Amino acid sequence: MASATEITNGLFEAWKARDYEKAASFYAEDVEITSPGGVLARGRAAARDYVRAWGEAFFDLQRIVHRCYDAGQAVIAEGTLVGTHTGSFQVSSGVVVRATNRRVKIRFCETFVVQSGFVVRDRLYFDQVELLSQLSVLSATDRA
Repeated sequence: MASATEITNGLFEAWKARDYEKAASFYAEDVEITSPGGVLARGRAAARDYVRAWGEAFFDLQRIVHRCYDAGQAVIAEGTLVGTHTGSFQVSSGVVVRATNRRVKIRFCETFVVQSGFVVRDRLYFDQVELLSQLSVLSATDRA
């Protein structure tokens, strides 16, 4: 069986290739994905939609992994997300930002738990205020 790192690396490659079905295949049927803004995706179909939402909102999105830590069933990835915002993107519960055509570069940390060859938990962490600032959605007074 593949290691947790090999599985998450396969997931990263599928993201990079915009192969949403293949990306979903790395997730367990009962996966739970969370990210800033109250985003919660449960199940493999929701995982596919989650990956697709990022790919459609940032057509050239690159997930640059600087460090990856393997702790048996858990993998922690630190890196940078870089891309151009060319499609609608849900940034918090119910709030959708239409395409701004702005480039973003945000640091992230993502944790994965792998069991029986599939990702069962995926937790993405990034500074949502930084993302909104780079998209020019927040003004200086909004951040104060």
